[in-house]
Amino acid sequence: MNLHQEYNRSVKFLLVGDVSANKSRILSCVDEQNPNSNHVTTIGVDSKDHIIQFRQDCRVKLILWDTGGREHHLTIDDYLCRGVHVFCCVFSFTDQQSLEHLKVWVKDAKKKKDAGSQVIILGNHCLQPNLEVTNEEAQDFAMQNDVLFAAVDDTNYDTVRNALILALNHLPYLAPAVAPPAPANNRDQGGLCRIM
Repeated sequence: MNLHQEYNRSVKFLLVGDVSANKSRILSCVDEQNPNSNHVTTIGVDSKDHIIQFRQDCRVKLILWDTGGREHHLTIDDYLCRGVHVFCCVFSFTDQQSLEHLKVWVKDAKKKKDAGSQVIILGNHCLQPNLEVTNEEAQDFAMQNDVLFAAVDDTNYDTVRNALILALNHLPYLAPAVAPPAPANNRDQGGLCRIM
């Protein structure tokens, strides 16, 4: 088997949100690592696979599903939820209404997720001018809904990769087989920060 095809685990991500959030561009960014402005809006469902080195001992196959054409319903079809480890509820920092619609997307994702699955809010277009939503607003929304949050930009692979890694780090499914040793003193323990 080719080294690029080998992996230890696979994780299914489902991207939902308004059209203005450009979910298909996020998918393209992960797939190509060199995103450009040429993309096609998703009609129905599109998917991409991408393998990353998650930890030294763990390569993960990311199975990313992008949904399209469901925005006017503001609901996630049950058949799409089977086997989903991470629900990515995406909004655009350049569209206040897409953040308002997140209330429905997050509620539906939390209702349909399995125990051990995660919901993460991805704020797309964080590097763009003319933002209508602040990072603080998005962080507050994530905290109020007890979900993860990451600011990404579909033109920057690193922001998207870091957000996916954040979600992977919170999956019990990918917990290390051996717990790391406890810190030498209590001052070094620190806390878990759910917001990136």
